[in-house]
Amino acid sequence: MKDNSLPPAPSRFRVAAQVALGVLIVAALIWIILGLTGFLQERSVPDHMELIRPPHEVSALLIDGDVVWTGGKDGIHLFSRTDREPLPLPAGAPPLGYVRDLCRDSAGSVWIAHDAGLVRYAGGAWETLSERTGAPFRRALSILEGRDGGIWVGTDGMIARWDGSAWDEVALPADFAIVSADVLYCDRKGAIWVGCGSPTHGGLYRFDDGAWSAYSRTDGLPHDSVNQIAEDQNGTLWVA
Repeated sequence: MKDNSLPPAPSRFRVAAQVALGVLIVAALIWIILGLTGFLQERSVPDHMELIRPPHEVSALLIDGDVVWTGGKDGIHLFSRTDREPLPLPAGAPPLGYVRDLCRDSAGSVWIAHDAGLVRYAGGAWETLSERTGAPFRRALSILEGRDGGIWVGTDGMIARWDGSAWDEVALPADFAIVSADVLYCDRKGAIWVGCGSPTHGGLYRFDDGAWSAYSRTDGLPHDSVNQIAEDQNGTLWVA
């Protein structure tokens, strides 16, 4: 007859101790590897450059006067633009993680797009905009202020616009399949450009004068994954 009884208590304690020891060893190795990686990166920085840590990962940058805002997986970090010293976050800052984009609007408000929604810092106060407050999205991937003053937010499979009092979902053509609006850009003529970073379902889209256009490899893009958009002084659009 097969014995399905539990092993004696000392054996169970021994197994638990071995598992705990294994976890500690793995954690120690990860800590050592990260420390060595950071040390090597610091040693490889040229003399005329400076590596600032924390943060350890930066996905978004914003220079607001003499304050540099950085956003990434560890939330928001502020620095002085002149001496690069860290600055404290203004009182009342909500917990933030995985910040995707930063934007300063024409009124001076700083908008933070992150995985749990949207946060606005204005006049010394923080405001959280999420599904709980009526936003039609769970996480925000990109953000910009349009020429009309509206705040555009890109997220998974949709684009929303805030007019200062209410949200509207931006209507997309039926044949559009924007998997994620990872990049938003407003050119000098007021057209809104949308970039999707998916390597298999990405693309570039433009909203101009109420009409949408789509661009992919069939239109000349070397790759469908769009990760950044910029415009030079001649009005030429650059797509990464």
